[in-house]
Amino acid sequence: MKNTVKIFIFICLASLLLQANARQNANYYFERGLKTASSGYHSQAVFSFTQALALNPYHTMAYYNRGLAKKKVGNINGAISDYSNAINLDPYQHKAYYNRAVAKFLLKDYEGTVEDFSKAIEIKPDYNKAYFGRGNAKMNLNDYEGAIEDYIEAIQLNPNYYQAYYNISIALFKDGEFQDAITNLTTVIQIEPRYLKAYMARGNIYLHLKMYKHAIKDYEEILKISPDNSKAVYNLGVAKSLIGNYEEALENFSKAIEINPYYSKAYYNRAIIKGKMSAYEEAIEDYNKTLELEPNLSDAYSSRGIIKSKLKDYEGALYDLELAKNLYKRKKDTFNYEQTSKAINFIKTIEANELHTSSN
Repeated sequence: MKNTVKIFIFICLASLLLQANARQNANYYFERGLKTASSGYHSQAVFSFTQALALNPYHTMAYYNRGLAKKKVGNINGAISDYSNAINLDPYQHKAYYNRAVAKFLLKDYEGTVEDFSKAIEIKPDYNKAYFGRGNAKMNLNDYEGAIEDYIEAIQLNPNYYQAYYNISIALFKDGEFQDAITNLTTVIQIEPRYLKAYMARGNIYLHLKMYKHAIKDYEEILKISPDNSKAVYNLGVAKSLIGNYEEALENFSKAIEINPYYSKAYYNRAIIKGKMSAYEEAIEDYNKTLELEPNLSDAYSSRGIIKSKLKDYEGALYDLELAKNLYKRKKDTFNYEQTSKAINFIKTIEANELHTSSN
């Protein structure tokens, strides 16, 4: 009997020792995983965390950190699974909810994103990044009012959260509140004067409101900070063309093309300006380049057709306009389809009259 008790005690002690060794080894692999992850070797980190979990399947932080590493290597679903395991082991792991929400956002599961950010906020009410993230998810669900409420919560927790002010402006713009959007963008610029996206967004709203001089000023501010910002150069050209400053607009479009030779909109708008300045051959060259880059751009075919008609290339004009008409029909753009049909009939009439005149 005594021997049996001794054996039992020995087995228990051995078992406890093995468990202690396993936990110790698990922590070793866990620490190695943290180290390799911090050095940017995320695939190796996944391997180390997996080894830790093989030795200790209840290691909450190993699941959590393996989730982070999996996200880094693009395994989003695997990351979500690991965050879920961490949450099952520790339901108050607010960072796991937060990062699972981020992963769900990447998969465009916006409702699931809102749920997880809400849970993170429930556990940690001062989690400003969770409010910001939930606002982003609500934006994608077209809940602009709810998004703004979350961004305001984030700002109350961090008054200098300029990204939240910026996103409020986007929500306000989408909701048609243009002046309030401008006010928020101005606040962004006051907090972070080098935040180019704010100048761009404010300039675009001014452009939408036909406040062209204000738009020009914002695009020029961008170019002071980033002279090779092709979009700012292009938008500056658009604004200048709308106030009739065609020469400078041409310079801007040409500069945008110099920076980005594949900027189809710059070629297209330069072609429009050249057409207005009666430089028809040059305009056609730019339309050709536009269509080389965007073969299904119906407006470019239509505009090139009109220019060809001015050069009395009626055959080429009708060919382009027919292409444009078919593309408008495919897109169910009734207005432009009808306008193009009228242009085709008009050019056919001109061509017939000229043939009749020449025959006489």
